[in-house]
Amino acid sequence: MAEIEKTVIAQHDDIFKRMPGNQPEKQPDPNAAPVTDTPPAQQAAPKTDNPPAVDPPVPEAAKVNLDELSDDDFLELYQKRTGKKAKSLDDLKEPPKPPTKEELEAAAEREQTESLEWALSTGKVKREDYDKAVVAKQKDNRTIALALFTEELQAEDKNITPEECEERFGEFYAEAEDENSWKRIRAIKQMNKVADEYRAQFSAIDNLPEEYRAERTATQLKANYAKGIKEIIKASPKEISFPIPYTNVDGSETTLEYKVPVPEKIFKQVTELLTSDGMENGKLGTSKPDYVAAEVAWQVRARMIDEAVPVIMAEHAKKVEEDLMVNLKNARNPQQSLAQRPAEAPKTTPNHDAVFNKMKIK
Repeated sequence: MAEIEKTVIAQHDDIFKRMPGNQPEKQPDPNAAPVTDTPPAQQAAPKTDNPPAVDPPVPEAAKVNLDELSDDDFLELYQKRTGKKAKSLDDLKEPPKPPTKEELEAAAEREQTESLEWALSTGKVKREDYDKAVVAKQKDNRTIALALFTEELQAEDKNITPEECEERFGEFYAEAEDENSWKRIRAIKQMNKVADEYRAQFSAIDNLPEEYRAERTATQLKANYAKGIKEIIKASPKEISFPIPYTNVDGSETTLEYKVPVPEKIFKQVTELLTSDGMENGKLGTSKPDYVAAEVAWQVRARMIDEAVPVIMAEHAKKVEEDLMVNLKNARNPQQSLAQRPAEAPKTTPNHDAVFNKMKIK
């Protein structure tokens, strides 16, 4: 009985201990890390005498404005980024695509129309000749030969009918003969020759696109040449220097330089001369800009001689007069008395004692 009571009491004690609030407090482990409610990332660092090092802020990468870059800087940046080297911005552009068949046909038709308008407006081709050429291209050799044959017969006989003309045409060209007979073969050759000669009258019309293209190229060349001459004239010096050798009062040689302004009329004369008809087709029109600029400078200087001579003579006369006055002031006047003449520096006799003292003792 006593053993049963001990067991029951022990079970009750065990249940009582496991109830909330009756567990004994755990003793902290002296070797364990301190436990806090603050997360590890937010726990304060241990205090030290030296404050922790702070990394400097990383600057933002500088942004490049491509619109402000020069061509050389852009090409350098392109090479660093892609590893490809280009000599100019044109090398970076995609090559133009070849024109399509439709584009070529449209360009040819447009050029044909423009060339005809150019030929008619300049009087190079008459409208009636162009219409005849168009008709001649559309007709076959027999039709052309028959029309010419009829025109010739009607010039002789106004009463002859077209039917009679065609009948005689058939006889003349042996149309009743067999196609393989020598008469018919010879007649066909003669008929084709007549038609070809008639069409040859309008060969200039067939060449209109080529002539128009050449004229347009020449016009553009002339415009570019005239523009280049005007740009060179605009950048030309507005005064020209003329060096003149001169002997100064003291006898030394020097060079006097006179600068003469260039009148606007000189530039106008040179421009009219170098842009006159035919100049762009000569040597000057096909030369390099440096050669053309040298020619412009020579033409301007050559026309400046007449302008410069009066200016240089007037300026040079002032210089000569100034030097002449200096020479006159320094010259001795023989009419002056000895008292009026400038006093000369007194001549001194040598001091014998000073000379003797300077002598070397042997």
